[in-house]
Amino acid sequence: ALWAKYAARTEELLSELRFEEAARFASAFSTARYVDFALFAKLSARALECLPQQEAELISAQDLRRMAIACGKAQAFDSDLLEGMVPLIADRVQEFRPRELVHIADAYARMPVQNPELFALVAEALPRYLYDLTPPELASLCRSFAEAAVFNEDLADALGAEVSKRSKSFGAMECLVFLDALSRLHEGMPEELRASRKERDAEVV
Repeated sequence: ALWAKYAARTEELLSELRFEEAARFASAFSTARYVDFALFAKLSARALECLPQQEAELISAQDLRRMAIACGKAQAFDSDLLEGMVPLIADRVQEFRPRELVHIADAYARMPVQNPELFALVAEALPRYLYDLTPPELASLCRSFAEAAVFNEDLADALGAEVSKRSKSFGAMECLVFLDALSRLHEGMPEELRASRKERDAEVV
């Protein structure tokens, strides 16, 4: 009942919200597991309205992260909003910590329609920072690319090398998630690439 009151008050304030405020409301409701799809649709619509209205530099990396992860948690996707956020994420990619990019990729992987540009920038940014990720985050990263059906050879090679180096740190669940994702990536490849890739990735397994 309390969160329903918060939701009602949020709807009253919608027209006044800036992007960062819409993102923080969305983050708060998703973290509390209060999923009201109508409310999320309105918050997303307001955030989308703010994108061309606000000075781009006033929208922080943290607020972009909050909005992306909130949409992922709530399974409430406004494709126009998430696509509109990608150029801003690209401009600020160096401001995100590696694990934040993993969480953003996870959120975008759940979208009904994938955004190759987002996964391309994550694949370009992350390989040199994989050492900073935990085994669950490494497994989650592989799963996100598998769910999005996006294969990037440089990231795959770096990910395989990092997992091989730290294989003893992986628990049963991380191993299962990683290997399942790897298998799905292989299945989505052209036949001529699949055989050579399976052979290379077998060294990790």
